[in-house]
Amino acid sequence: MCGDAPHEAARETSRRPAEYALAQRFCQLNPRGRVGNIVLDLDHEAGCIWPDAPQPTYTVINPQSGHQQPGYLLADPVAVGGKALQAPLRYLQDIRKGLTRELSGDPSYGGLVSRGPYHPDHITRLVSGRIWTLGDLLRELPPMPGLSRRAATIAAEDADREGRNCAAFEALRREAYRLHDQGVSGAALVRQVQHQAEALNRDTLA
Repeated sequence: MCGDAPHEAARETSRRPAEYALAQRFCQLNPRGRVGNIVLDLDHEAGCIWPDAPQPTYTVINPQSGHQQPGYLLADPVAVGGKALQAPLRYLQDIRKGLTRELSGDPSYGGLVSRGPYHPDHITRLVSGRIWTLGDLLRELPPMPGLSRRAATIAAEDADREGRNCAAFEALRREAYRLHDQGVSGAALVRQVQHQAEALNRDTLA
């Protein structure tokens, strides 16, 4: 889908061949039913400096405003909608939230319609050129926030009833299973659980 304005590029009737769509002002970069490109929207002038976040594959810059839309191309696209598996989809959503947080992106941007990388009014720059996996993106993101308020509340109640060590184990066990179901494993899983254990001890069980 493509067009000269976002609302035009969101219409089903605006579908055109990919080589044509990519050169329009706005277009849909992900095909229907799967996400192979995580696109963010940065409404600030940050140049091409990517501090602690993974470097995007490329970025599309609006030279009039200095705003840009970095994209992370995925080696294995994630199915969405219909009968798509929920665990990979939640994993993708968590990665998008983490990237948005680290780059101070627009959290309301859904990524359906993006600036066309080949439109003459845009500047497209290769940043890392890397094709990412979700696991690699997670490993290069800073640790995510700690346990949810509900999980922390349950842990505090368990601590009163059964002791601090048992409470921490139960809370982190549930959280580790949740992360594992989302596809997090190995060193990334250890890092996430360690971060949440530290937050739990510091903020809830201290």
